[in-house]
Amino acid sequence: MKKAFYHGTILTMEGYPADYLIFDDESGRIEDVGQGLCPEGIEKIDLGGKALLPAFIDSHSHIFALAKSFLEVSLKGACSHKEVFCRIRDFLSENEIEKGEFITASDYDDSLFSGEPAFTAEEIDEYFSEYAVVLIHQSRHFGVLNRLAQEKLSLFSDTGYIAETPFIQGIQKIPMPSPNILKKAFFKAQRLYLSYGITTAQEGMMVHMLFPLYQMFCKEKAFWIDVVGYPDFESFPLYAESFAMDSYQNRFRIGGIKVILDGSPQGKTAWVTVSYTDGNYGTSNVETKALREIIGFASERKIPVLAHGNGDAAIDQFLDVLKEKGNTAVRNVLIHGQLARPDQLKRIKELSVIPSFFVGHVYYWGDVHMKYLGTERAQKISPLASAQKEGILFTLHQDAPVIMPDMLETVKIASQRKTKEGVLLGEEERISVYEALKAVTIYAAYQYGEEDTKGSLAKGKYADFVILSADPLKNDLALVTVEETISRGKTLYRRKEGDFGSEKTPLDGKTEK
Repeated sequence: MKKAFYHGTILTMEGYPADYLIFDDESGRIEDVGQGLCPEGIEKIDLGGKALLPAFIDSHSHIFALAKSFLEVSLKGACSHKEVFCRIRDFLSENEIEKGEFITASDYDDSLFSGEPAFTAEEIDEYFSEYAVVLIHQSRHFGVLNRLAQEKLSLFSDTGYIAETPFIQGIQKIPMPSPNILKKAFFKAQRLYLSYGITTAQEGMMVHMLFPLYQMFCKEKAFWIDVVGYPDFESFPLYAESFAMDSYQNRFRIGGIKVILDGSPQGKTAWVTVSYTDGNYGTSNVETKALREIIGFASERKIPVLAHGNGDAAIDQFLDVLKEKGNTAVRNVLIHGQLARPDQLKRIKELSVIPSFFVGHVYYWGDVHMKYLGTERAQKISPLASAQKEGILFTLHQDAPVIMPDMLETVKIASQRKTKEGVLLGEEERISVYEALKAVTIYAAYQYGEEDTKGSLAKGKYADFVILSADPLKNDLALVTVEETISRGKTLYRRKEGDFGSEKTPLDGKTEK
C-alpha cells in the first residue's frame, strides 16, 4: 500500500527540501520525494509538525556485547568501590548464582572514583572469594579478575589487572548463558537500537565462539534490523563460508575484517608517539608483520578492513601498512581515531580511508583526557572540523555498549563539544548539526557501501525512517526525542506506545493507522 508523509519537516539529507514523501509498505521502498501539495488518492500520514529523516545508521558498535551486558551486573555511573560491591551483592541476591560460577560486572569507570586506588584481586576477594568475579572497564579493553576468575581463565596477575589482547581473549572464555537466554537478550538489544532511531547496526568484533549463535539468529530470523558483522582475521574464513558480504541473509551480512591496533586513551592504553602525562606510551596490540599479512590478504580480495586505532602511533602503523599493502578502491575504516594528527588526516584523505570518530569522548572523558594527555592535545581529540576541511568523508559512532547508541546525543556533542564539567573542548573542531546528521545517515551508508539503498530520502531507497519530535536543525537537541522508527516501511518502534509489541516482531510489523 502506498502511503505519504506530509505536514512536517522532511530532511532528505540530499541537500534539497521536500514537502512530502511517498513510500510503499509492501515493497519497503520510497516511491517519491516531492515539493508542493501531496498527491491525492494515497493514504496520508500527518507528521503534525514533526521531523522525518532517514533512519540512523550505526557505523560502529558491538550489538552482541550490548545484548550480553543485559545479563551482567551494570556498573554504569558507579562512583565508588563501595557502590560497585553493593551492585554485585544486589545482583547475587536477585539471581540464583551457584558458588564457583562467574559474575561479570561491566562498565565501571574509574575516572568517577574520586581518587580511590585501582581495584585489586585481593579487594574483590574480601567480599566475593567464592565466585569468579570479573570487573570490566567501560572501554572493554581491560579489567580486574579475582583469584578464582584468574584460575578459571588462566589469566594471572598479582593485582588482578589484565589489559588488551590477553584480557579481550580471556573474557571470551567465560561460559555463555543458554541460547534462548541469549536470543532474548539480543531482542532486547535490537529494541534499544530502534528506540534511538537505528535500523542498521554493527557487530564490531566477531570471534569463533559467536559463529553458532549467529547461525541460529539467521536461521530463526531473529534480526529485525540490518546487522553488519566484522570477524577477526582468524575467524574470517569460518564466517565467509556461511555468510555473504554483498547481500543480507535474513538481515545479516559480513562487512569485512576487524583488527584492534591499540587500546583506549581513558585507560592510557591507546598507543601514542608522545607520552601521557605519567610517561606511559600505551599499548600496541598487533605486530606490523601481522598487520601486513591481514591488510595484504584483505586488499587482494577487496575486503574492507575495520581498524580500531585511537592513538597516533597506532594510526601511523595502519596508514603505513595501507600505503604498502592496501587498495584505495576498498572502503577501509579507521575506528575511533581520537588522536589523529593534522598530517595523518592528509594521509587518510590520500589513502581514501573513512574515519569513524567516537566524538562522545569529548563529553564522557574529555576532562580525563585533559588530565592524561594535557589540555592542548585533548583539545584535538575527534578532529571533526579538521577532517571536514580536508574533504574527508567521516562517520560518528558510540561503540555501544561503551555508551548507549544515542545518535541525537552524539550529534549534540559533535556540534557543542562540551565535557561533563562544562569545559568547551576544542571549539575549532565543532561541526554543524546538519553535518553531524549526515555523518550518521548518508555518510554511514557510504561507509558500508550501501549508499544506493540507505542513508537519505530518495526514490528507490529503502523506506527506513526515523520520526523526531521536532526539527533537529531548529531546536535544542536535548529536547528532541525519537518518536517512531520505521524499517522497510514497517513501524518497529513507537514512543507513545511505550513498548515494541511482541517478542518475535516489534509492534508485529504494524504501521501507524
